[in-house]
Amino acid sequence: MALGKLAIGALNFVTRIVLARLLGPAGLGVYGILTYAVTLCVAITNAGTQNSHIHDLGKKISTPGGDLGFSVLFAAGAGGLGIVAFYAAYDLLLYDWYFAKYFEVKYPKVILIFLAVPANILWLHLSSILLGVKQFRAANAFIILQSLLLVVFLLVFSQSTLGPLESAVAAWVMSTVVAVCLLLGYGLVEFRATLALKVTNLPRKLKFGSLAMISGLSETLTLLAPVFIAGYFLDSREVGILFLALSLARIVEQMAVVLNSVLFPYNASLDLPDAVRLTSNSFRIFLYLSIAGLILSVPVAVYAVPLLFGAEYDESSILLIAMMPGIVSLSLIRILHAFFLAQSRPQTPIVAYVATLFAIITFEILLIPVLGSLGAALGITAAYLVGLVIIVVRYLAFTGTRLANLCRISRADLALIRNG
Repeated sequence: MALGKLAIGALNFVTRIVLARLLGPAGLGVYGILTYAVTLCVAITNAGTQNSHIHDLGKKISTPGGDLGFSVLFAAGAGGLGIVAFYAAYDLLLYDWYFAKYFEVKYPKVILIFLAVPANILWLHLSSILLGVKQFRAANAFIILQSLLLVVFLLVFSQSTLGPLESAVAAWVMSTVVAVCLLLGYGLVEFRATLALKVTNLPRKLKFGSLAMISGLSETLTLLAPVFIAGYFLDSREVGILFLALSLARIVEQMAVVLNSVLFPYNASLDLPDAVRLTSNSFRIFLYLSIAGLILSVPVAVYAVPLLFGAEYDESSILLIAMMPGIVSLSLIRILHAFFLAQSRPQTPIVAYVATLFAIITFEILLIPVLGSLGAALGITAAYLVGLVIIVVRYLAFTGTRLANLCRISRADLALIRNG
């Protein structure tokens, strides 16, 4: 598991280098806005239903084969609706209000990236099924495979007649589609799925998913809002510099995502005292490892970013340092979020995520016009600290845990760190 997390982080880092070198800051800014817009479209149309698979499989309510069949049909239906809704909004409002500053023509080739929405929804569902049956190595393997495919397709399309931005978009779409097809093939063989959308399952999954969606969509928007708001106020070059810093910071956050992918299904199968013990231990360990990582990130950011990504991204170093405390706070929020989802309380983290969302929108709108991309980075840190305080207070109240016990590391924790 530790090697898997390391491989995922390393591949994400290599991907960022290839993209940054291929596109330059201005192109990377437009690429970031497009991929984040697809992420937002997926989050809305998916309605958080993938979380129900982990919950249901952990509680033995459903079977992986049945959930896989449900996922294929749901992704086709919800993804199709998402494509129609986006292009209608783009034609009527979004191009004139937002995208016109980036695209000289209304429908450039890169806008076809939204055709990948169903594949991205299916990816979320299939990955969640693997996590629900605790096939963590398989889930990590497919994440690694997708990253490898992205690098390969980037290298292939960069040698074609397509422009840099078109090449990056085509590589992103193709890597997603191929990875999803391979993952679907694995699932069909492993779980002997039946392609049947059970009507009796749909209301329950939508009910659980809708509650998870509110917190999940708020969480997603907190990650996307800085880039979207910066894209409105700043030029594409500054957006690209911010996007690179945020992408590098999210490599750390993705380590927490991998950790949560283990915590959620395990917590779902444990009774409350054991789930509290597991969550508190994970919170403490990640907190102190993150503090050490923050200290090390300063010299790494100052020297490594210009060296690996180019002198034109020099400003990303300062932005990365400024936003890292906030990204670590988000990672800690995710750990407690996984606990509440496993306890069938998806509504509990909603307050923290909604408060964080409002805080980040407020900070970004106030700071970006004054401080530019640095204001966006500082807004990220301030907003996630607000969310962390709120969810920690709710966790302590629900579990009866003392703050000192949540944060004070023990010899057992040190032994766990040494053993990976």
